[in-house]
Amino acid sequence: MASLASAGVTRIAGATVGGYTTGTSIGAPRVAYTAASTFPSANMIVPAATGFSDSRFTDPSNPGVTGPRQAKVLSTSSPVTSNPAYAQAAPVTYASPVTRTIGSAPVFTQSATPAVVRQAAPVVEYAAAPTADRSGSRNQPLPEDRVRRAPAVYKGDVPVYAGLTAGGAEYVYTGGDSTMLVVDDPSIFDGVPQAPPDAILSLASLFKEDKFPQKVNLGIGAYRDENGKPWPLPSVMQAQMIVAEDPAEDKEYVPIDGKPDHKKPVQQLIFSDAEIASGNLATAQALSGTGSLSIIGQFLSSIMGCKTIHLPDPTWGNHNAIFKRAGLESKKYTYYKPETRGFDFEGMLASLQQIPAGDAVLLHSVAQNPTGVDPTPDQWNEIVHTITQLGVIPVLDNAYQGYASGSLEQDGFAQNLFEESGLEYFVAQSFAKNFGLYGERIGYIHVRCASPDISKAVLSQLKILIRQAYSSPPRHGAAIVYQVLSNPDLKAQWLDELLFMAQRITVMRDALRDQLESLGTPGTWNHITDQIGMFSYTGLNTAQVERMVKEFHVYMTKDGRISVAGLNPSNVNYVAESIDRVVRGE
Repeated sequence: MASLASAGVTRIAGATVGGYTTGTSIGAPRVAYTAASTFPSANMIVPAATGFSDSRFTDPSNPGVTGPRQAKVLSTSSPVTSNPAYAQAAPVTYASPVTRTIGSAPVFTQSATPAVVRQAAPVVEYAAAPTADRSGSRNQPLPEDRVRRAPAVYKGDVPVYAGLTAGGAEYVYTGGDSTMLVVDDPSIFDGVPQAPPDAILSLASLFKEDKFPQKVNLGIGAYRDENGKPWPLPSVMQAQMIVAEDPAEDKEYVPIDGKPDHKKPVQQLIFSDAEIASGNLATAQALSGTGSLSIIGQFLSSIMGCKTIHLPDPTWGNHNAIFKRAGLESKKYTYYKPETRGFDFEGMLASLQQIPAGDAVLLHSVAQNPTGVDPTPDQWNEIVHTITQLGVIPVLDNAYQGYASGSLEQDGFAQNLFEESGLEYFVAQSFAKNFGLYGERIGYIHVRCASPDISKAVLSQLKILIRQAYSSPPRHGAAIVYQVLSNPDLKAQWLDELLFMAQRITVMRDALRDQLESLGTPGTWNHITDQIGMFSYTGLNTAQVERMVKEFHVYMTKDGRISVAGLNPSNVNYVAESIDRVVRGE
């Protein structure tokens, strides 16, 4: 049903009541009453034999004839027509059915009992409105452009709500042989534009709707087992049961920065025991990696007065939006070399040298997203040394520690270098990938400061930002992480599971490369195995990716990134064959 709001159609509400169309205006005092037609005649009958024992009459045409007075049957009344008038008054109310008497006999006349269907727009037409209470009203003209005419509808049933359109803008009321369209007033949100869908999350919806039997989802960054199913880590599930069965567990608010006893185990994944004991760390629980980066961005902007943050090119698609919302301008520095599909070390160093002191620089601490390309240990040493000379503010995005290689220590190499450098810096720590706690939104912010006094001041400001954003963090995911990290048996099991996930992804990288090379797919494919972590930057261009999605039902992001965790023995050959065909242009 097309909306009439843009055409200027005023909403009309009405009801077929007592055989005539009536209506009520709610929310606007000025109402137009219009006589649309004439009421049908009404038969009024007085009982024909009412006698009075002590009353006699004389018939003038027959003098001398007397007898009891008799009432006569009244004839049909003349049609009654209501007069048009404009009134400034409260909504019209109708009397109950009117009773009059002629002599001692009651006479019943037609009237209407109102029925309000719904709130209407200010201008409403009353067709053939019956007797109304207009006391205290004053007549004044109503501009014609505010009156929407509608034909009177007679002898319909009382209208019934029929439904509304998908857009929620139009309603239909029907009543027997009458149908009335009611159009909503303009919304205060009419000027709100439709936002574009999230480029990554929308892939999940498209995949779900796809009925193709060999469809493959390589878009979402979440681990899948060899059958393409989510795999909750067994250690995490055991920890969850311990939390659920703990009689001391409750659902009270936790402190703004998280429970104090939960902090040390997560700090130990990144910092040395000596650094933790120094008191130089300000640590606060946050909403996974995204929430951590958001609070860090606000701290940089509103507390430190930083205006610009420099991001690797390319980087995770949400980075730009997060820091823009925080009030920071995002600029790019060189990171990836398309010609080699590898790391551009010289380009990165040259870009870093151009960054002004006081600006922030974001670095992926391991398993760079989306490229899967990381610096070597020697290159990391040079990068950290360069940053110490620049006076910039480092921000480390730590989303994949332990997930990339299966080793916390190996994946924490860059973080160790920053601690040894003596720099002050931020770390955004996420447990979505390495604990599989995607939906629990559990992460931490760590700020390495020059002294305990400074760390206390930093934490106090972080707590204010958190309080304003979400008051206090969720407790369940944090309790699970704490159980795993504080229980030696569960932690050992968790480390084994990390290694298992990392190795399965490595096997799938090998399988994809082997199949592409066995097919003789044009180009080189060693970058598939040179890259690490969840993602691979395949090198497919936008047109080739579009064919992969539309023709072959292999879902990936437009930049050619695939989640290697979405590959398994049953689909890797199909994916390789699809890549081969789009690269050949077949």
